[in-house]
Amino acid sequence: MLTVIHFDGGTAPTNPGVPYGSFQIEAPLMTDTFAGMTTHLHRWRCPFTLKSNNEAEYLTLWLALKEIEAKFRETTELKIFSDSALVVNQMQGAWKCRDPRMSRLRDKCRGVLSNILASAPVGRLSIGWVPRERIFSIFGH
Repeated sequence: MLTVIHFDGGTAPTNPGVPYGSFQIEAPLMTDTFAGMTTHLHRWRCPFTLKSNNEAEYLTLWLALKEIEAKFRETTELKIFSDSALVVNQMQGAWKCRDPRMSRLRDKCRGVLSNILASAPVGRLSIGWVPRERIFSIFGH
C-alpha cells in the first residue's frame, strides 16, 4: 500500500513566532463498497510557545509520522514530500544539523520512522523536496 505525506510548517506573524503546520496523508482505502485513495488533512497551531519555521516544519513531520505509525500499519511504500530543503536534506543525511534543537527534532522524526519501518511492511521509503507552489496548492499557506 502506497502512502504519501505532504507537510508544511511555519510561524506567524514573525520567525520565530507562533508555530503552525499542516500535513496530508494519501493512502488507499478498501471497503466493501469503495476502493480508491483517501486523503487525511490535519492542521495544528500552538499559541503558547515560540518556535522557528524549521522547528515547525520538523514538528509537523513528526505529527504526520506518528499518524502513520498509529493508523497506517499496512504501508508498503512511504513517500514524504516537503518544500523545506533543510528538513529534507537533514532527514536524508545530506546536510548536517548544526543547531542542537534541529538535531533533537530530526532524531525524534528518525526514531518514529525507524518504528514504522520495524513494524510495517515498508519496502520502499523516499523523502523528497517539492516546489513551494505544490505545497501552497495543497494547504493554502
